[in-house]
Amino acid sequence: ASCAAARFPESDSPPSMQIFGKYEQDYSNACSKFITERKRFLSELQQIDFLRVIPSQANYFLCEIVKKYTSKELTRLLLKHYNILIKDCSTKSAFNSSNYIRIAIRDTNDNNALVNALKELQAI
Repeated sequence: ASCAAARFPESDSPPSMQIFGKYEQDYSNACSKFITERKRFLSELQQIDFLRVIPSQANYFLCEIVKKYTSKELTRLLLKHYNILIKDCSTKSAFNSSNYIRIAIRDTNDNNALVNALKELQAI
């Protein structure tokens, strides 16, 4: 029998739907919490004068470094002095060697650590 021929009795849901129902509220809560943190984090990143943050619906922000540092320099400084890893996108052909970085949206503590490090680097 093919997969298309598989049928579930009307009273039963496919196994995946049974699991979804069990965790639907948890998933909804996690999504709401993430969206709230993404908005807050975006607002904080927009205060860094050497970044142009591109708003996103994803779990990361793409940022152009517009002055002071190259993407390679900023990536190296954050890793060496703050133990924070960001993605240097300058090696990606689509960016034509421009100064772009990708920043993951994490939890509030991790996001604050990155913002504080960027503020320190801004003040130098």
